[in-house]
Amino acid sequence: MKKKITLFLSVLITITIVFIIFTYIILGNNVPGDNVQSFSTSPALSNNTNARCYGGYPWVEEEVYGRDVSATTIHADRILNEIGYSSDYYLESDPDLMLTNLSNSSVIYYIGHGCPSALCFDSSSCVTQDDISEMDENELNELNMAVYISFGSASDSRFGNVAYETYRKGAKSVLGFDSVLLMENSKKWSDYYMDGLKENFTVRNSADSALWDEMLYYGGDTGNLEFVKIYGSENIRIRRVPN
Repeated sequence: MKKKITLFLSVLITITIVFIIFTYIILGNNVPGDNVQSFSTSPALSNNTNARCYGGYPWVEEEVYGRDVSATTIHADRILNEIGYSSDYYLESDPDLMLTNLSNSSVIYYIGHGCPSALCFDSSSCVTQDDISEMDENELNELNMAVYISFGSASDSRFGNVAYETYRKGAKSVLGFDSVLLMENSKKWSDYYMDGLKENFTVRNSADSALWDEMLYYGGDTGNLEFVKIYGSENIRIRRVPN
């Protein structure tokens, strides 16, 4: 009897997880097809092959609260090097360096502490929405993709948000989140997302596939990662070398 109950509960949990994933991904994220009509949202990659990956939690949060994002940042850097980029990674970097690299990179990746109006390397050192909005028009037109995995990086607020400003200054595709995020879930999602880009998935399909895999890993817990928002092209593929 106990075995039957256990089996029934396992089946019920599996059905529940599949239903949740179906609701979020299939119904909530209608993926546009790669066709002639969507060509305008599938721009050609710029010739720039520089990529920069940033892990943004300050030391105290890494050590005291266990929010170490170094392995996740290094994984993103490794994937980008494997798919045709000259990539470097930075942990607790100077935000001024990140601002400079925004203008001369093809891919920018950030995971860590933040809010709608800033990506924060520590309590007094941030890349802000204002910093980006003060850039020249089209200053970021070599930036194929920016990924900001942090709290509210794509949330509307009275200060604007860093994801939208990055897109407004010329980036082709900018991914952020419209919610608070659970960091452990975010790190797992990030690994799956980068793996999807390596398989030549579009930005949107990589995000959706990563959510599916993250939910399966955490037993249906999304970590709020379903609240992904993409400005610009959802169909862009950033892999530069053949599979």
